[in-house]
Amino acid sequence: MIWPYMDQANDEAGWRYDIKSAESVQVTRYKKGGFYNFHNDGRGDHLSAYNDPTNFFLHGNVRKLSMSVMLNDNFDGGAFEFASYSKGNCKIIPIEVTAGSVIVFPSSVEHRVAPVTKGIRYSLVVWFLGPPFV
Repeated sequence: MIWPYMDQANDEAGWRYDIKSAESVQVTRYKKGGFYNFHNDGRGDHLSAYNDPTNFFLHGNVRKLSMSVMLNDNFDGGAFEFASYSKGNCKIIPIEVTAGSVIVFPSSVEHRVAPVTKGIRYSLVVWFLGPPFV
């Protein structure tokens, strides 16, 4: 069950976002040379709300929290990294993870997976949804 990890992070970090549902869990696989450039998973505004009246869990909601669960650690490279900006400079903040590590963060935060240099990196990714921020 992944929901308790999100609840705990949401509370302890002081975000206390209104979470109503989650998207389907995705398994990610990065082989040697695989990566995902800097991006954010959602903005949380009304313009990014899902418009799918046939899907009760998505419709009208936005991505508020993102979660990544590391499934293995027998690979090189492939670091999970956040970007932090100050006075026009970008600082890359690597997050040390091992198999079983759980990372929960606001979906608007810029992040990436650095290139894998050896082996295969596996993780689970899920996005938690709620009404747009006011």
